[in-house]
Amino acid sequence: MTKRTFGGIALALISASVFGSGGAFVPPLLETGWSAGAISFVRTAAAAALLLVPTLIALRDRWGDVRRQGWRVAAYGALAIAGTQFAYYQALGRIPVGTALMIEYLAPVLLVAFVAVQRRRLPAPSVLVGSALAIGGLALVLDLTGHMSVDVIGVLFALAAAVLCASYFALSASIELPPVGLAGLGMIGASASTGTFALLGLIPMSVGSGAVVMGGTELSPLVPLALIVVSATVVAYLTGIAAARMLGGRRASFLSLSEVLAAVIAAALLLGQMPSFIQVVGAVVLLSGIVLVLRDGDENTGPAVDSGEVDEAESSQTRTEPAGVLPV
Repeated sequence: MTKRTFGGIALALISASVFGSGGAFVPPLLETGWSAGAISFVRTAAAAALLLVPTLIALRDRWGDVRRQGWRVAAYGALAIAGTQFAYYQALGRIPVGTALMIEYLAPVLLVAFVAVQRRRLPAPSVLVGSALAIGGLALVLDLTGHMSVDVIGVLFALAAAVLCASYFALSASIELPPVGLAGLGMIGASASTGTFALLGLIPMSVGSGAVVMGGTELSPLVPLALIVVSATVVAYLTGIAAARMLGGRRASFLSLSEVLAAVIAAALLLGQMPSFIQVVGAVVLLSGIVLVLRDGDENTGPAVDSGEVDEAESSQTRTEPAGVLPV
């Protein structure tokens, strides 16, 4: 294993861990009166401020490309980032963190299905099998056998997050801008769109009062907010993008599956949300299906970059590949 590969694996695991654990910081805020829109706005606005200087540096000679791809960049911020986060946070107010994240992990399956319909060509048999396993695993995760009650609205919000997350992967792969520049513009666009909808009264914006309880300890709401912004946003996005560049989109996507493990552990430790045995089985089945989709879905979604064969010229490419992690 080369140093580049080892470093990429380390960065991918860091990214998945902080992305996954970030969901556990949201329910305590929602319980004290914070709205999903307010949390999403604070997250993206603060991240945009932290990334402002790196974004300006990365795009100093690329503003023509930004204007040429303006509608895609706008959609990336408004739908892929703001929309996904808002729907995911709404889901977290109704269903456990692990369940919401597992539903959102259907995004690769949805993306492969969309491309197959667009090209009027069936995916590879392994992709079809993987999709079937993912759907069957989801049924177990939701415990549709009736042993647990299912919050339909929470599930619908999580499904909406999965659809919007698919747009994140699609747009990330199609916009030709430096990764840091695109991340910064995305955060600016996300905060602007969320703020606009809030001013129009389309998104509730409320800020809670009092301390939040995490892991049995009362904390200032600034603590989970800071962790969401710095750890689960800035660090997660930058390490995820770097990992995708070092490993290629396919390998990074495989390693991103550890995000689910991080989310479940964080939810158990901080929120006391323990999955049932049938949900654990469902998670294994669902993730197995996702592995098949990600492994053989490249023929439908475009080739992945194999970092071991990238030369110096290719390593300076400006096309942004999906970071391999979910944008939550």
